[in-house]
Amino acid sequence: MLNPFSIIYIGIILFLIYSTYRSLRILLSVKETFCVIEGDRLYGVSTPDPIKKAVPFDIKRDEIRGIGKTTVSCGGMRSQNALVINTTDQKITLFAIERINELQNELNEQTKE
Repeated sequence: MLNPFSIIYIGIILFLIYSTYRSLRILLSVKETFCVIEGDRLYGVSTPDPIKKAVPFDIKRDEIRGIGKTTVSCGGMRSQNALVINTTDQKITLFAIERINELQNELNEQTKE
């Protein structure tokens, strides 16, 4: 029979294993996310949820309806900035990409033209 301390230790170990798994999934999402602008086309990998798998996207600039930034929760007290590109049929989330402000400004300028 397990005593209360054994149950607590097992619970802590399970929590640490789960936290490690979540952290690795988030790191993998950050590693996979990218966005490339070529002419009037935008393509890359979107991460709508950092815990789940990333989704590739390929859109034209004239399909963009809105561009903004949001904060994505990574679990616990951790969060990362993300660029959100809205089209008529999908929401593209670029999680934890470098130079997020520069990309947002470039897309805003080019969609105004």
